[in-house]
Amino acid sequence: MSQLLIYAIKSAILLTLLFVPGIFLIFREKMFRFNRFTLLAIPVLSLVLPLCNFSLISMDTMPAVQTLEKGLLEMGVPVEMPAYIPVEEIKNQEKPFPWFYLVSILYAIGATTVLGIRLREVFSMGRIIRRGSIWTKDDPSGIRIYCHAENVAPFSWLRSIVISEKDYTESGREIILHEKAHILYRHSLDIILLTFVEAIQWWNPFVYLLGIYLRDVHEYEADDYVLREGISAHSYSQLIIKKAVGASTYTFANNFNHSLTKKRISMMLKTNPHRSRRSRVLYLLPMIALALSAFATSEFSKASSVIEDVVQQNKETVIELYINSKPDITWCSIDGKIVDPEEGKKIMEGKLDASKHYILNITSEVALQKVEQEIKNPLRPNIKINYKVVPKDEASSTARDIHIHIDSEGNLSSSIDDAELKPITPVELMQLISHHKNGPAIVSISTDKKMEQLEHIVKEACRKNNLLKINYSVLNKE
Repeated sequence: MSQLLIYAIKSAILLTLLFVPGIFLIFREKMFRFNRFTLLAIPVLSLVLPLCNFSLISMDTMPAVQTLEKGLLEMGVPVEMPAYIPVEEIKNQEKPFPWFYLVSILYAIGATTVLGIRLREVFSMGRIIRRGSIWTKDDPSGIRIYCHAENVAPFSWLRSIVISEKDYTESGREIILHEKAHILYRHSLDIILLTFVEAIQWWNPFVYLLGIYLRDVHEYEADDYVLREGISAHSYSQLIIKKAVGASTYTFANNFNHSLTKKRISMMLKTNPHRSRRSRVLYLLPMIALALSAFATSEFSKASSVIEDVVQQNKETVIELYINSKPDITWCSIDGKIVDPEEGKKIMEGKLDASKHYILNITSEVALQKVEQEIKNPLRPNIKINYKVVPKDEASSTARDIHIHIDSEGNLSSSIDDAELKPITPVELMQLISHHKNGPAIVSISTDKKMEQLEHIVKEACRKNNLLKINYSVLNKE
């Protein structure tokens, strides 16, 4: 959710920067098709360009890969492990009010409301189109006309036109030509795109202003189509004035009664501007460059990280511990990051921040009396302990085929002897490796994309470990 909020903020900034100058430069000119595609390009660019700033995560830094490297090290394979992270370096800050979650809830409610309203309109339009129709007629271009006995305002949606019997009798040709233009120009698809952008940026007033300009251009295009079909500008203007008293029923639909009478008539009387006016659209280039350079600055990056910091401060810290039969802590991780097992001892001694909340997952090969007492009589209410004892069996004397897979998201899965791959946690992987490291085994490691560091580890393992055969493959899944 935090990444979505950051993306929505960037997208809104970019849309505003690209749209506002166009109001004064080109959107009031009689360049209907050109203005329409410019108005469509702006929300598309605002959706796409912020994604260009997202950095790809290297698989070699994923916790799952670090776990696998740790397991290979347990087998005796020389692996260069990531630097240990002392517990003292973990931020110990007071828990602030969870503003992030409140903002996330409000954002989700707003986006859901916008989509819900639009979907309700679509279903309502579907019912209106089919119910109450006294006759239908198919146009040669594949458009279906629904004539209603009731006095409904004429509108079109996708490949359907709705018109009342009265309007069809009095001004049927002009109105149908107008609505047919909306369908031929695919204006409904523009509205669907606009709705998607409005859901993401529902709090941005400029996205609604852009929608008004786009719908106006739709009407200008449809009016121009009617005039080019031979309808008199004078009689058509009178029809627009006559129908101006009607109200738009659906935001999604294209309406003949769209109430911008004065602008529609004045636009019909305007002369076409010189083609050189279109060069004004080049203002988009410096605006795009300005936005992308702003997103790339360290100041903006720091501002974007504020949301992530709030998330980290409010969530529970997950600590994983694996304890062998001696008993010694052989594995310790904090929120997926491998730390020195010595730090695990400090954790077991209770050296944790009392103002934070922790989930302590302990897997041990022997029973731990101290932990069992802690579970029965909790002394630290900010710590939730998940504890299980998994006795270490004798290593199998027969060779086992072990398959370990890491997907592009860094998730681990494993199988033994051609069984089905199943998700596995880092602790379970450590237990699996510990169980089979003393016996002959064949380990097949596969990844969804190339990982040079892991490939080097595998080569070293094959060269130095005589008891273990390791195969490595890249599936090249994107």
